[in-house]
Amino acid sequence: MPDISVGIALGTTNSCVSTCWPNGQPRLLRDETGIGVIPSVVSFTDDGRVEVGSKGKIRLLQDPANTFYSIKRFVGRDMRLDENKWAASLYPFTIEAGENGLPVAVTRDRRLPLHQVSGMILSHLKQIAARSLDQAVTRAVITVPANFNEVQRRATHQAGEDAGLEVLRIFNEPTAAALAYGLGKTKPQTVAVYDFGGGTFDMTVLRLEDPVFEVLATAGDMMLGGDDIDRRILEDMVDEFQKQFGFSPEADTSLIQRFTLGAERMKCQLTDWIVTAFEDRHVRRPDGQSLPPFHYEINREKFKALAGKFVERSLEVCDQTFKLAGRGPADMDEGILVGGTTRIPFLR
Repeated sequence: MPDISVGIALGTTNSCVSTCWPNGQPRLLRDETGIGVIPSVVSFTDDGRVEVGSKGKIRLLQDPANTFYSIKRFVGRDMRLDENKWAASLYPFTIEAGENGLPVAVTRDRRLPLHQVSGMILSHLKQIAARSLDQAVTRAVITVPANFNEVQRRATHQAGEDAGLEVLRIFNEPTAAALAYGLGKTKPQTVAVYDFGGGTFDMTVLRLEDPVFEVLATAGDMMLGGDDIDRRILEDMVDEFQKQFGFSPEADTSLIQRFTLGAERMKCQLTDWIVTAFEDRHVRRPDGQSLPPFHYEINREKFKALAGKFVERSLEVCDQTFKLAGRGPADMDEGILVGGTTRIPFLR
């Protein structure tokens, strides 16, 4: 069989791998359970195993200190800077500054450059592709945010090499989105790509005139994503817990991790539901005494109040991008919403 190249979307929260049939039709490649959207999670076990994807995500509750997620936020960043150290402190695992300030993951007495952890996700996607296609996969195109700097792009390229891939190209996500929608193939267009993912946000204005895709302007916020909305819901849950029981649950890392996963689940459910809830029946006082179940309820109105400031931050970036491009919303022929966070009804 001929060599096959794959396209990899290495996301903050989830990743996926795909290829094209000879007729040009894309195909999302799935793991052995039929899942095509793979959690970008890597967990290091006490017996030396590395669990990636869905198996890694299961360990978020069991071993949060050694289970890494949302690491795309830190790849290629200078961890000596206070803003990056503060952002890393919000997670249960440890990311520190290594050589030249580049991030390293600290787990079970090991210090791994963060690009190696990203490489483990890419290696997992490579295995999924090989199993799905029934042949070896060695070449890939990997997408990155348009506003990634050269250090971040090199780190992503290195992650691909760590996974044993020949990285054919590091490709801008907004250009990939425009290609995926088939834009620019029939007539020249100016397109706005609003990309609100799990951990990063960017806005790009593109001029499409097949075969040329020109980025007119791009801007972004690498510390803005669905994770921040989850964390805001989590903060509200903690406040409600304290009102109900009279003490903060933050010392109980297992409980906080359950709250975190519950916050993400409720956020997703509110895309289709008007109201949803979370309940935890394993609540204890610091002295070990059992307590009644903790119940938390949230509707769309309350969700909008909690998440609204993050949407406003994204719109400020949009204004900045239009200004850089010298164009306004009325000059756009098309708008593309990319990323899981754009499923939120009031954001759309």
